[in-house]
Amino acid sequence: MKTKQICKIIFFALGIMLAASFAYATFIEGFSQLRLNGALSINSTSSLSLIVNEVSRLFITDTGKVGIGTTSPQNTLDVEGGAVIGATYSGANTAPSNGLLVEGNVGIGTTNPNYLLQVASGTDGRSVNLSNVLYVNGSSGNVGIGTTSPINTLTIIGSVTSFGSLNATSINATSIRFSSNVVQVPRGHIFGLNMSTSGIFNSNATDIFDGEAASDNSSASARVLLNAGAMTKLINKTWANGTNDGGRDSSDTLTGSKTFHAFIFRRNNSVDDYLFSTSLSPTLPDNGTHKRRIGSILWDGASIVNFTQDGDLFQLKSTVLDFNAAAGGTTAVLRTLTVPNGTKVVAQISVSAATNAQYPIWSIFSDPDTTDNAASNTNSNFAFGASGAFNILQSTDLSVRTNTLAQIRMRSDTDTAFRINTFGWIDTRGKDK
Repeated sequence: MKTKQICKIIFFALGIMLAASFAYATFIEGFSQLRLNGALSINSTSSLSLIVNEVSRLFITDTGKVGIGTTSPQNTLDVEGGAVIGATYSGANTAPSNGLLVEGNVGIGTTNPNYLLQVASGTDGRSVNLSNVLYVNGSSGNVGIGTTSPINTLTIIGSVTSFGSLNATSINATSIRFSSNVVQVPRGHIFGLNMSTSGIFNSNATDIFDGEAASDNSSASARVLLNAGAMTKLINKTWANGTNDGGRDSSDTLTGSKTFHAFIFRRNNSVDDYLFSTSLSPTLPDNGTHKRRIGSILWDGASIVNFTQDGDLFQLKSTVLDFNAAAGGTTAVLRTLTVPNGTKVVAQISVSAATNAQYPIWSIFSDPDTTDNAASNTNSNFAFGASGAFNILQSTDLSVRTNTLAQIRMRSDTDTAFRINTFGWIDTRGKDK
């Protein structure tokens, strides 16, 4: 062996020893490879850097953190720049800037991914959140689009556009609810949501049955479909969420007789509920947003006036005598009925009259907001009379629209005895607004 070659070997060995002691690389001209049959051990608290072309390409700290393209790794592995993983991807593809290309399956929270991207089952408490746009709850498995608080298997906040079909084995009002439009919610739409005096709590509560209603927004894009399901709400307690709990507006009291308007509304967490308020524009609890009046109930100062409901027809369980006088009057007079105030309804009344007159008596019961005209044979909705000198008692059922003070107007062409019994009202519940 030539002397020059022997010297190169000796200097190379010394370089390895120095590198192991001082953690820097020594390169010997004429050697392009370093092969070790065992481990390379560095007994030092210094870092190790692999320098190529005067640039550190691989850096290992004394705590075991590895940096590729960086000399200050903060984690077990830090990479500055793009990376490619996969037998056929590497060496053939360029990763996006500071990005990653992966040929095989990727698992997050799972050791056996079967898909290109598989995240843990979703029930181990760890949630998935993609920029607050797509969210998977780690405990319930519920999925939210546009919300991080999904309350159902799928909760969507925002508009949905579909150019295909929506297929399901069953869709009903309790299994699917929309916070915004899949199709445009028809203005004034209401289905179900019938109410009645509660059979459980009776005088202080109202049962509300399942149904749905469009919110009262005038803008089509703002309207949503509200559905809170069946509930029982207590009028003697201020509002609290859920059934068998308070339903009264916190700004209202139970002192004196009054009308409570019933609303279905959306809470700030996209859950729907019910509220009773004397106001037609209440401040919704729980930072509520959309609302819709679904009817009105009567409070007599001590309890809810017993009633049942079938669609737009509200019927009192006991007829109320609202007017009884021996002389009804021939000039227009307003009569207050046992129906809701604050909104116009169509009162359902039974009118009775008695007379011994030997000629027809003409009477008119009308909406106070219409023109007042004298009662006559051409302007009446209740006529009666007698032939002979004996008393006649006659009655009829009438439907008369009220003003917002729960009043109707009555007058007759002859002063005679009248009775007005109220047995219910018709409330269109915002269908025409």
